[in-house]
Amino acid sequence: LGPVALLVGARALGELDVTRVARPHIERLMEVTSETVHLSVLNEDTALCVDKIDSMRSIRMASYIGFRDPLHCSGVGKVLLAFQAEPERREILARIELPKQTPRTITDKQVLAAQLDEICARGYATDIEEIEEGVGCIAAPIRDHTSRVVASVSISGPTTRLNAESFPSLIPVVLECAAAISGDLGFHNRTVRA
Repeated sequence: LGPVALLVGARALGELDVTRVARPHIERLMEVTSETVHLSVLNEDTALCVDKIDSMRSIRMASYIGFRDPLHCSGVGKVLLAFQAEPERREILARIELPKQTPRTITDKQVLAAQLDEICARGYATDIEEIEEGVGCIAAPIRDHTSRVVASVSISGPTTRLNAESFPSLIPVVLECAAAISGDLGFHNRTVRA
């Protein structure tokens, strides 16, 4: 029980540290984009929301801290899955189900695996109505001092604002936020591999 308790405690402490370090950055991201911001970590086979800043707009994403997103159809989930080491990614993909949430949800594991490779190559994930109709999302990975992806940050909102036309101007803002959090966690920008 001792080593298991130590591992659980260390993991929880790591999540608290990410949350504490990320907080001013995600507040700024919400101010810049005016969209709801989520900070999520991989927890079992889901993306667990550990912090959230609500948009001040009247139409916004309905979620809460403690909410669990599926890995296959949410921006944060796809980022957290994509940037796992290859053996872990294969293992998770083999065991998770891909339930259809909307007509745009990926339900084929080979298609999802190909998309995860694309996410690793470009450094971020998007979701347009994959988890919920009318909702769009951009998510980016957060790395710690060892270069390991420990969390994902995202903006989410209605597709009237978050869509293929607005993504090009918003993606760099989300990536900049993720890079700033990673830097504060001790990550030094260098070539990394999932």
